[in-house]
Amino acid sequence: MKKIVIIANGEVPDGRFLKNLVKSANYVIAADGGLDICLANNIIPDCLIGDLDSFNSFPISISKSTNILRIPDQNTTDIQKALAHAATLNPQTIEICASFGKRTDHSLGNIIILNSYASDTKLIMHDNYGTFTSLKPGTTRFKNKKGQTVSLFSLVDVSNIHLSGFEFPLDRNNLVPPFLGVSNKICEDEAEIKFDKGKLLIYELNKDRNT
Repeated sequence: MKKIVIIANGEVPDGRFLKNLVKSANYVIAADGGLDICLANNIIPDCLIGDLDSFNSFPISISKSTNILRIPDQNTTDIQKALAHAATLNPQTIEICASFGKRTDHSLGNIIILNSYASDTKLIMHDNYGTFTSLKPGTTRFKNKKGQTVSLFSLVDVSNIHLSGFEFPLDRNNLVPPFLGVSNKICEDEAEIKFDKGKLLIYELNKDRNT
């Protein structure tokens, strides 16, 4: 399976973005309250997962078409439950929509989940302004993104990092957490991030909303 989309219960990027994201997915999971977002946008998820304690009943369209997984475990969040289920389907990419906004503790929890995610599956989280993902050691290249605003964060030690093609480059630096590289900018047609050890969180601002 190529792509799974998880719809959480945070603030939703505009409806067109959400519908295009769902259209590109092979499988859609609503994480508990994310079902309300699905219903508001005429989306029938393939799976609904969570403790589901806020639902007394479900619309007929959901009851008939959606795999409902009620997991009462309070030691994991709904996003963690959704990710665990998604992992059983072996996707190449998991994208989470509405993972930020509303409650700050939920947003912070999701960033920690992103930072600790250890699978080889690419995990992307979307908010109203851009996308969050994590980078593992190696080389990541950016093409045709001149002018793109990029922020880098490290919550663990990062060794021998090299940034080229950015307004604020780095050359074989070691980063000690917490590193906050907010609002760097790609200034060449091709840019590159390379490091030997650790993990980086990267936030790419939507190009049409750069400020």
